[in-house]
Amino acid sequence: MSCTGTPLKTIFKTTYRAVDVENAIKLAAADDGFVTYEELRENLRKARFADPEIDLFFFHFQNDPVISQIIIDEDELKQKEMAKERKRLSSVWGGGDDEEDLGFESDEGELEA
Repeated sequence: MSCTGTPLKTIFKTTYRAVDVENAIKLAAADDGFVTYEELRENLRKARFADPEIDLFFFHFQNDPVISQIIIDEDELKQKEMAKERKRLSSVWGGGDDEEDLGFESDEGELEA
């Protein structure tokens, strides 16, 4: 036992779990700088976390002022990826970065041949 009355095994287990959570966040954010629920869940499951623990951590992170800035839902992630792809295509084609320059809007018949 430690001097606080908490068994050392519990203290070490909690410390290791905290490191597991930190590593799961880092791994999830490594590819694009954002963390989705699915990425966090996948990484925490590998570290042997139960589903209720994962849900609890994700809820906690959404309410944390620092970590919530990198938490993103799947829809937001798709929107960011689409915007990034539009910007990339825009630079390839040499146009502006709005949808009309990329030929996405064909309602007005602008792309008719």
